[in-house]
Amino acid sequence: MKRIILITGGARSGKSTYAENLALSTACLILKKVDSKQRVNNVSITHGKTAPVL
Repeated sequence: MKRIILITGGARSGKSTYAENLALSTACLILKKVDSKQRVNNVSITHGKTAPVL
């Protein structure tokens, strides 16, 4: 799901820093999600579809 976040504030209030940190944390979450899916796929390929999922 895509979403748009509007960051507002006065001059020199830290908007850019906040936006950069938000973008980095979002990117990290997306990478972790992709990495998790790849690991599950690798286990499925290695152990077959009957591998137990915890």
